[in-house]
Amino acid sequence: MTRTLASDLDDILERAADDLATLRGSRILLTGASGFVGSWLLEALTWADTYTGPVSAPTIPAPTNDNSAGAIVLAVNAAPCSSFCDSYYTSRSATNSGAGQACAAVAGYEDDDVWFKFTTTTAGSYDMKLRSSPSYDGVLELLNNSLTQIDCANTTGLGQIESLEGMNLLANTTYYLRIFHNGTAIGTSSGQFSICVNKSISPPTNDEITTSTLLTVNTSCVATSSQLPNTLAATASDTSPSPACGIADDDVWYRFVSTDVNNIITVASGASYNAAMQVLSSSDNTATGTLTELACIDLTYNAGIESYTGTFTIGNTYFIRVFHFQGGSGSGNFSICVTGANGGSPCITNVTSSADDGPGTLRQAVACAASGSTITIDAAVSSITLTDTLSLNNKTLTIKDADLNRVAINLNSDNALVLIGSSEVITFNNLHFIDLSATKVNSVIKNQGNTTFIQCKISGNGASVITPKITNSAGIMNTEGLNEVRKN
Repeated sequence: MTRTLASDLDDILERAADDLATLRGSRILLTGASGFVGSWLLEALTWADTYTGPVSAPTIPAPTNDNSAGAIVLAVNAAPCSSFCDSYYTSRSATNSGAGQACAAVAGYEDDDVWFKFTTTTAGSYDMKLRSSPSYDGVLELLNNSLTQIDCANTTGLGQIESLEGMNLLANTTYYLRIFHNGTAIGTSSGQFSICVNKSISPPTNDEITTSTLLTVNTSCVATSSQLPNTLAATASDTSPSPACGIADDDVWYRFVSTDVNNIITVASGASYNAAMQVLSSSDNTATGTLTELACIDLTYNAGIESYTGTFTIGNTYFIRVFHFQGGSGSGNFSICVTGANGGSPCITNVTSSADDGPGTLRQAVACAASGSTITIDAAVSSITLTDTLSLNNKTLTIKDADLNRVAINLNSDNALVLIGSSEVITFNNLHFIDLSATKVNSVIKNQGNTTFIQCKISGNGASVITPKITNSAGIMNTEGLNEVRKN
């Protein structure tokens, strides 16, 4: 819509009424008054000299719930509120109703108190939550129908939540809530807050680390959903260390046993939920051990996905604390999963298969073993046939024959090669590397890192290859334990 000069003038007159009124009767020299802006200003000053209406901004009246007689009726919800966004109230322009200090820090802070009431239908436990706007520090007082205090909450600060939980109330009875800013008037805030009353529900079963939910590791994400609506009643844990991100006043707990050094934890937030997660190790793999924070993750927002890929120790138990990043529980809606290359099976470092790849093979053991591991080739395995390059994956590993009988590692394929990269430290113990190819001219072992041979041998064929090759390319190689290098 196009604004007219008249509407612009009306707007400036309304906003500057006080200032213009002070100019009434004054003599003013105005230059450039023939232009658009000048004409506009001249009309405004002429109006100021003749206007006889109000000369100050209107006073905002006190809210209708300024005293208990005008208390606003609140509904009692069946479950905790998942969103406060549609229920804002204010104590702006409210006056002191004379009901006392309650639990305010200083007498007189109740100078902006406002009133609400609700009626129970059944006897039982009820919760009340007050969420303050960013510069408002709400005080929440519960009173009976005689306006006698039952309880009062004032434990948090600006922009946070005050709660009265598990209040045992009578059936078919009216109760009052009194709310005000814990400071003079409404401070620097708009005076806004939200209030919710609900029947109490039990916290989720994984409300504490000692009752954490065990997650199964899978090769792809198999999501475990949050325990709605009970997650809305989750309470703050006193488990140390506290998370390095977010406000964990609604945390719930999960745990898993690592099957892969690079297990991935994924938390997917639902609508109106902004998941944060703290990942912890335990000194003894139990909830009562000394916990160490590995990470605290919150990189996205509502309905986002958080993930953490750790360097885990296979077989160890890790704990995950999930919570809504802001105060409160949000919608409580999220799901969580843990994935890994080995699925739910821990990495097996005992080689039981002679195949190139697959369960129980040397290749699989190398892929999943943690750096520093020893891979043992079972005594029942007499030989292993590799058909492609075996890379040692930037690790420190020892690969040995269980009965020290020099198990055969067959590298007959033209593509077969044991590659030791520049960052790898590898020890071969009692292995027999064999290349019986009549056409292969490439190395069977290529070292770029740090390789040691203990009681090993390497054999070639009697055809085109006189001696199978070991190539050392800017690496360190200890061959004192390479007892035999010969052709067959």
